[in-house]
Amino acid sequence: MQGVAIDFDAVPGPQESRALRLDFSGGSNVDLAEPFEFVPVRPGTNYHFRAYMRTEDITTESGLRFSIIDPNHPNAVAALTENLTGTHGWSALDADVVTGNQTHFLLVRLLRAPSRLFDNRLSGTVLIADLSLVRSGTEAERPRQ
Repeated sequence: MQGVAIDFDAVPGPQESRALRLDFSGGSNVDLAEPFEFVPVRPGTNYHFRAYMRTEDITTESGLRFSIIDPNHPNAVAALTENLTGTHGWSALDADVVTGNQTHFLLVRLLRAPSRLFDNRLSGTVLIADLSLVRSGTEAERPRQ
């Protein structure tokens, strides 16, 4: 992808796991929707998403966050984590998700929308590690039919 170099970092993440490193060159207004993964889930179920992110000198107001959607039913599930810019140590990004009655897969992806500002070229580094999506509590309350 133009404007970003992706590799694993030599320094482990907060739970001593391998961290993914993205270095942005500052040459473009990056529109990012990866890396991503399709995750099988149960319909009508509560889930909790958590990922750890560290940022170093991320420029522009449009930083990095995670998006969780149902790719087959766009109105069924939609969650976004906090938008990180600037410099932050390892930070937990959390989101609670309730799957729809027809949801069998979720798309979990790193997301960065292009900036609308004049000074919109993205530079800096982001590291991500320790992503999880786990069932939480009991099954979600389903609408009565």
